[in-house]
Amino acid sequence: MQHGNDINDQELISRCRDGDDRAFEILYHRYRLQLYAYINKFISDNQTLVDEIFQQAWIKASQNLNKYDHRQKFLAWICRIAHNALMDHFRDTAKRKSEELTDDISIADHESAYELYDRDAFEHALENAINDLPKDQQVVVEMRRQGLSFKEISKKLGVNMNTLLGRMHYAVNRLKEELKDFVD
Repeated sequence: MQHGNDINDQELISRCRDGDDRAFEILYHRYRLQLYAYINKFISDNQTLVDEIFQQAWIKASQNLNKYDHRQKFLAWICRIAHNALMDHFRDTAKRKSEELTDDISIADHESAYELYDRDAFEHALENAINDLPKDQQVVVEMRRQGLSFKEISKKLGVNMNTLLGRMHYAVNRLKEELKDFVD
């Protein structure tokens, strides 16, 4: 197994499951550039974060090879792992920003305990509703919550503006429906 070019992914994964570190190394070298490019497409302005998500994806892949289904392409599988790590990052960042904003508000001066409870319930319901959106809509909503413009999102995702605006339109309509109990 010198370069591994003649060995298919399924065989390499089988060897990885049996503890063959060299087989994993071959998979890594086979797909590292494509995975890095995929992640970089979403967050090209933060190379440190790209590197972090890239490492997380490979670590998670190595830990979950027993869950890999050979009917899908390995690259698609590891890109899905990276995509989920990206979504987690976007959600965590949005949540931190929301918590920072909440910390900056003086409850005694601005809100009653009831209003604070109501806002917390709304934020929880909003997070759940966003998580229930189709992945392509989730990405758009999360990136907008990060403060990215539609133009920036279009460029990062490589999606034309009409498709992007359509996704946002459907996401907003679905969120309105899910959150109708909170809207007057």
